[in-house]
Amino acid sequence: GNSPFTSYEHDVRSRDKYEFKACLLYLKDFMEAINNEDIEIIMELMEKRNIVAHELSQIMENFNFTEFYKIALKTKAVLFKISNFRIRMELGADPYFQELNWNKVVGDEYILFEKVLETIKPNKL
Repeated sequence: GNSPFTSYEHDVRSRDKYEFKACLLYLKDFMEAINNEDIEIIMELMEKRNIVAHELSQIMENFNFTEFYKIALKTKAVLFKISNFRIRMELGADPYFQELNWNKVVGDEYILFEKVLETIKPNKL
């Protein structure tokens, strides 16, 4: 009835033909969890990820792992925002969790991302 959300198709998918980007735009426009710069950072990492996933055998000798790691580091701050926002949405109204330091709370996806970063960190950084 009074919900500002109409449907996934209308409110999310209509924002971009690429569903992943549409979801990011929804997080920016409706939820105000991220901004345009955050979206650019995530899309940059996604582009590099796609290159690795689809062209690994062709790029292995020349792939710049340090550049990839630096992009991943920029993405870490964006993922913190998204993870923190998600946890606030899930737990924020529960009186049991009112004493949490909400500026530091993250979900499992962020913890996993930190572990991945530790694994791929180039030796010279």
